[in-house]
Amino acid sequence: EKGFAALYELAALPGLINRVGRNAEKMDLLLGFDHPDVGVLAAETLAFRKKGKMVADKWLRLHPEAAIIGLLPAAVGRLGKARDAAENGLRTVAGHGQEALIRAIAGRYHNPAVDEAVSAVLATDPLDQVPNKVPKMPDFWVPSSFSRPRLKGSNRVFPVAAVEALGTMLAFSQLESPYGG
Repeated sequence: EKGFAALYELAALPGLINRVGRNAEKMDLLLGFDHPDVGVLAAETLAFRKKGKMVADKWLRLHPEAAIIGLLPAAVGRLGKARDAAENGLRTVAGHGQEALIRAIAGRYHNPAVDEAVSAVLATDPLDQVPNKVPKMPDFWVPSSFSRPRLKGSNRVFPVAAVEALGTMLAFSQLESPYGG
């Protein structure tokens, strides 16, 4: 597949995007392509797939301009999964130090509504980025039965409610994109 990509370059891109769209583990095939459609796929991979997240994040880091060009229309468009993924992708690119580039590319639209929408996306507090449905904790999760962490400095133990909140946060947090709380 890598040989195919190298041989056919941009002509191979639609087929590779289709292939990676069905198998996110193959996201590395797209690292060399600087194209907005790959940005959309990288953002979808970050938002909705279990595999390929690290490579998708690497792609966004390597190709911020293409990513922004691909993500802006969906990020300011209709509510839904595509918008959620695009907003998350833009926040990821901004987190890589590219907020000024995002605003500059949004400015190319010469539309104050786009500028406002981008500002709203970038102003979203990471603490508000929780899933709509919080996972159910397993039966063994009984915080009152655990030895609780102690706070550095005061040596006070975490309250049971704080341990419960910590467990819930860890249940929906992902290793590749941890919850900011």
